[in-house]
Amino acid sequence: MVWDLTDEEIIEVSFSRYKSPAYKHFNVTLDRILSNDEEPLKLVFVFTCKFDPETHAPHQRAHMSANVGTSNLLAGICKCDAHHGVDTQDMTSTRSADMALLYSPAAHCAVIALCCATSQHPFNIVNDYFYQLEINLLQKSTKILSTEQVSQDTCILHHEISGIICTQLASIMSAIHLVLDGWTVPDVASYLGLVIVWWEQDKIHRMILEFIQLKNKHTGDYLAQVVADCLKHWKLSNKLMTVCMDNASNCNKLVELLPNYIEGFRGEQIQTQCMAHILNLVAKAFISFFLKSGKKKKATAVIVDDTVIGNDELNPNESEDEEIGDGDDDDDGHALFNKETVASIQDPVIADLAESGLEATDEELCEAQEIMPRVSALACHIHDSPTLHAEFDKLIDQNPQLDGSKHALDRHVPTQWNSDALCLNAHIYFRKEVEIMTGVTAHGLSRYRLSDVQWKIAQDMSVVLELFWDATNLFSQAEVPLIVDAFPILFDLREYLENVFNDTDDELSPVIRIAAKAAIEMVDKYISLCDECEVYYISIVMCPDRNLDWFKKNGFDKDAISRIKKMTIDAWERDYKPEPTPIITTSAEPPRNKYMKKSKPVGKSSSFGLDDI
Repeated sequence: MVWDLTDEEIIEVSFSRYKSPAYKHFNVTLDRILSNDEEPLKLVFVFTCKFDPETHAPHQRAHMSANVGTSNLLAGICKCDAHHGVDTQDMTSTRSADMALLYSPAAHCAVIALCCATSQHPFNIVNDYFYQLEINLLQKSTKILSTEQVSQDTCILHHEISGIICTQLASIMSAIHLVLDGWTVPDVASYLGLVIVWWEQDKIHRMILEFIQLKNKHTGDYLAQVVADCLKHWKLSNKLMTVCMDNASNCNKLVELLPNYIEGFRGEQIQTQCMAHILNLVAKAFISFFLKSGKKKKATAVIVDDTVIGNDELNPNESEDEEIGDGDDDDDGHALFNKETVASIQDPVIADLAESGLEATDEELCEAQEIMPRVSALACHIHDSPTLHAEFDKLIDQNPQLDGSKHALDRHVPTQWNSDALCLNAHIYFRKEVEIMTGVTAHGLSRYRLSDVQWKIAQDMSVVLELFWDATNLFSQAEVPLIVDAFPILFDLREYLENVFNDTDDELSPVIRIAAKAAIEMVDKYISLCDECEVYYISIVMCPDRNLDWFKKNGFDKDAISRIKKMTIDAWERDYKPEPTPIITTSAEPPRNKYMKKSKPVGKSSSFGLDDI
């Protein structure tokens, strides 16, 4: 008998065959109606609105009428939606599958917090006049949240969701690879960003784990402490395998001291280098011969017809628009480290090559150093002056030889080598327009005009910088295993730069060859640093299309190859070799036939060992 079942069982059986999305709007309960004699009379289903039970009156339907359709329920849903300013659609549409997204005060708070968090909106977006106007247009009765409320809701969501994320991370079976990067918000705070990378179900995953505000001096020990604390908070300490970051001194110290805080972490042996950072330094080592950093001049100037005039004696290497070079005012010290690393190579390379017969005169070096400051400053002037910008656009429109792929000069960004390349390439692409602009005295741009020799050097520079593009694009990809390509890319780049250095074309400026040698020195420096990390070698050995043959083809001697082979075997036995399964011995049964017995192995003995397979 139906009355013998529980309310939940009756509801489940009655609605199991009904698929209308309208039911998702309601909580369904059961009323048992009795007669005057206290006998079972009828069962009535009660549909109570999930979102606004106070104003949306419950619907009722007798158990025996459960198959009469949902028109009354749909009508009630439409009224409820209209009351809350929700655009009512056909209940058979896909929107009805997400009925839980209908308005409720809690949902409103959650959506605003998620909007700020995921779309990088400030909390005070709720104070925006047009946002409030839109809310009033949709539904005047909706309460506008305060900035403080949005901030509190975001903190609550972060705290609650963190627990879920922590549980999910604990279920990861593979090792975790950590990527670190730090930066400073001027006059505000310094932060350390932690990204984790792991492999699961044939796919590489990555996730921003945490942004840590750095409150003390950025020593290696302090950084090691905050990183260890973060990993322990997320229960990832025992999964950490490698750490990838820049090669600044405090980063190296971090890796050296991290084993003091995380047991089992093997320090420098598994510190990987940031390949994007290495490529940037190598390219900067080359580019450094074609720019000259100088202190900004605080000079007064006036603007006439949108053109900056005054300070006519400004050195071409010093532009009031920008300082060419890597800024060093960040507390992280990364920009300063990059600048000093590049500068430390220049003078020794020039001196060594001079002894071997390759020398550039002071005049040639100065001429080369003026190229990038002039190229960059011209782009800045034209961008910042509406009059010059309009004149430049007019010249572009009048040149039928341009293919339309570019419409403006690119600006220089001090910390990115590819911005130098883009800035230079655009200057060459618009050479005709640039020479016209710098040739008109009224424009005040004559100090940025390149000589014929400088144009030739600029074109040769562009060809050399093209060597860096493929590698940069490769190491900018996400979710792609790239560790196996690190050494091959560096070796290939070194060979390409050697080709530039060995180019004896009389028309090639000696500064180009000297700059190529400086870039080679930078490559060699980082190859030697990578040499300290076994991961690079083991990944190549384990790569099916490379293995030990790659090292043989690339000039590694037998001793080095033997060392790499032993390194790989040791890593296998230390970290990956499964525990031996105990062999359960049983007494042998006697053969069924007296001739069914073996006295020695059958077959020829082999002269090959396991290592030869």
